Amino acid sequence: MNVYLMKRWAVALGGAALLAVAGPVACDKKEEAPAAGEKAEGEADKKAPEKKKTLEGFFTSKAPELQGPHAKLKFGMTEEEAKAAAPEMFEGKYPGVDSAEYEGVSFDAYFPKKTGKLQSLTVKLPKAGALDALKAAWGEPKEGEDLGKKQQHWFNAEAGVRAVLKDGFGEDMDLVLTPYVPAAQLIGADKGVPFGFEKDQAILGATDEQLKTAFAAYYVATSKEEAEKQRKAIEKMAEKDLSALGAAKPSVHLDLPPTEWGSYWTRVNVTWSDDGKVERYRFGVDYEPHPAAKDEILGLLKAKFGEPTEGEKYGRKFLQFSATPSVKVEDNTISKSIDVTVEPGAPAAAE
Repeated sequence: MNVYLMKRWAVALGGAALLAVAGPVACDKKEEAPAAGEKAEGEADKKAPEKKKTLEGFFTSKAPELQGPHAKLKFGMTEEEAKAAAPEMFEGKYPGVDSAEYEGVSFDAYFPKKTGKLQSLTVKLPKAGALDALKAAWGEPKEGEDLGKKQQHWFNAEAGVRAVLKDGFGEDMDLVLTPYVPAAQLIGADKGVPFGFEKDQAILGATDEQLKTAFAAYYVATSKEEAEKQRKAIEKMAEKDLSALGAAKPSVHLDLPPTEWGSYWTRVNVTWSDDGKVERYRFGVDYEPHPAAKDEILGLLKAKFGEPTEGEKYGRKFLQFSATPSVKVEDNTISKSIDVTVEPGAPAAAE
């Protein structure tokens, strides 16, 4: 029946009462629910979001190595070089990117302002399953400790890559990858001086230009002006005049990669003679995160130089090896490192 005529009829017979009895008015066009599997008219196609993978199978190598966008990078790259190699890492405010495949995984990069070169890479992982996934791929880690917090360490000596797993923020774990040099390689297996890291240039007797050429990637120079600024900063912090120590002088040191348990570098400090050549150098091999490494480091030195004699000077104990030039070793209980001093001449006499 025509809807208009039906309304007129209802009004003539008392209007609303009749319509209430008659029930809802049928329309000419019949609407039906869509059949199972069919989409309602106007409904847009909706694609269910793909579920990201868990950490199982994320680590495919047998030892620590760079993967994902990190695989395009190399330690020591400048930020510009890294941007060209992995532009996706630099689309945000900081160098970093979330994984498109794995839930809760992201990749970060760190370029210290002082050097401007890639020093470390971090893979942020969900705490649940992180350690198990790493053990399945890289085996059992060596345990260390930093500021009272446990850390897990894995090493790839062939690639020179170290991985440290530690607590991040909230429910995250940080897997920090850095370059490193095994202590055995730093010290070297050949008897006597030079050490392993001096394979291209002996430090003792070297000129500034020779160090700059042979250790270009690790050479750090501090000008007289920079040294004076550092002196003033120390005086301000210590609230003490340090002018009695003499004028600030320019200096040079080498920041080699850290060994297994070093934080950022293995620093080689040099002392110059009046004729502009290195007359003494000193470096430390860290063991703080893993105290058992102290005996391992001493074992490497004994294998290279033989058994030392014990000495003491100004109340400080040291080990003197019967080598020429002189090699003296001290256990630095403050920095938790084995400190090695090399200088010309016969072994120093014990007092």
